[in-house]
Amino acid sequence: MKMNKINLIILLALTVTINACADLEVENFNEPDFDDVLASPEDLTNIPGGAFVSWWQAQSTVNTGVAWACNADMLTCSWGNFGIRNFSWQPPIAIDNSLTSNDGAAISTAYNNYYSAISSGIDIERFLSNPENLPVTVNGVDQTAMLTAVSQFLIGAGHAQLSILYDRGFIADSETDLGTLGAETFSTAAEMRDFAVAKLEACASTSFSNTFTMPASYINGLALTSDQLGELANHLAAMALTYHPRTPGEVADVDWAKVVSLTNNALSYDFAPIGDNNLWFDDVKGVGGGALANGNAANTWARVDQKVLNMIDPSYPSEFPNADGTSLPPLNSSDNRMTTDFLYRSSIFFPIDRGTYRFSNYVHNRYIPNAYDFAGVPMPKFKKAESDLMRAEALIRSGGSKTEAASLINLTRVGRGGLSALTGSETDAVLLDAVKYERIIELLNTWGGRELAEGRHWDGWLREGAFTQLPVPGGELTLLGVEIYSFGGLEASN
Repeated sequence: MKMNKINLIILLALTVTINACADLEVENFNEPDFDDVLASPEDLTNIPGGAFVSWWQAQSTVNTGVAWACNADMLTCSWGNFGIRNFSWQPPIAIDNSLTSNDGAAISTAYNNYYSAISSGIDIERFLSNPENLPVTVNGVDQTAMLTAVSQFLIGAGHAQLSILYDRGFIADSETDLGTLGAETFSTAAEMRDFAVAKLEACASTSFSNTFTMPASYINGLALTSDQLGELANHLAAMALTYHPRTPGEVADVDWAKVVSLTNNALSYDFAPIGDNNLWFDDVKGVGGGALANGNAANTWARVDQKVLNMIDPSYPSEFPNADGTSLPPLNSSDNRMTTDFLYRSSIFFPIDRGTYRFSNYVHNRYIPNAYDFAGVPMPKFKKAESDLMRAEALIRSGGSKTEAASLINLTRVGRGGLSALTGSETDAVLLDAVKYERIIELLNTWGGRELAEGRHWDGWLREGAFTQLPVPGGELTLLGVEIYSFGGLEASN
């Protein structure tokens, strides 16, 4: 039977149907096969642009982050869009993962987009695995190493971020027989993490041992060098390990020595693609930053949760206290970022009947202070500060240099916050609390899912019944013949 090229996510959705029809040897002469679609090196070099868009949008759209951050008490909002209201009831309720769920896109968008990016990475990797296709030369330039690293990154990054968000998924690369994937071949999040780390390390190795520059059309406005791609790969691998724990009790199980090793050569720059208001935009910063709707002057979308504000100023209430919705005064803090990153608004636009526990007078205003317009604007997704702070935590937890850990924390604590410097002589508990503080403040509204991963990382942050991970989307489960399941709610186990 002729093997037609098929997108991985479509294959995953149709696995049951395909397996049920395994005896039908029908050849489709109208649909091009893999070799027809990728008939030339030029065809191959056109794939990454769309793949990186899928990867970007998996962590940057309205459905991929804001509702999860509200569940994690990092942001707060009352509106029913994008899963926001249902993911943040008090007390929490279970995620509606049914086929008729109004919140389905908040569960499936990241899943589908990451697998779309993985599928494209597999296409590139499969093409490169055929010696007859090598070297891949375009306009007289050998692009083999660049495309190898790109394929490794797309596959590795997709699996890494899926492993952070979902409890299970499918592991696939060019060596996988996609026809065997089905209900019995789900891998755990830990297995996906380990696969991702290996793939990303391979990407870093390929990148650091070669010299190339990626076209700026791949990641809008960024012509990443081979070294920069290698650093980004190491950063994603460190993320997969650091943010894997679903509970504070699992944090000790992280291979912190490995995180130290990975962050030896992780981000030396802020990974910030340039917006175009078309394919490259960042709703995590827009909706999460409280803009949209009636414009920046109103700030009618997400607000900063009281729990975060209480962390900044312990005298400020951790829960909104006024049942009549009366606004709170500004908080008091010596942290300079309260004026650079946050904006106090005297008005709150949320309906009281949806719960004043959703109320807050503060907006995260760091990335879009003027308008919801990303055209020509850098959109920080993965920041050097994140690499630094992951390394700081890893050094503390692995018995490494606390002096180095303190210096890494101080880069933002002192450099942007203007707070007193740490020396490294502090207790581990004090240093780790500083890591938590800096990550929550510095990395708010960067990539979709970060707030969920951060909240479940620390003892006492998530409220009882909050979900700690996402289920495989109900539509996928139904097509695979697997009973729909969910997470969250006081009666459910995470």
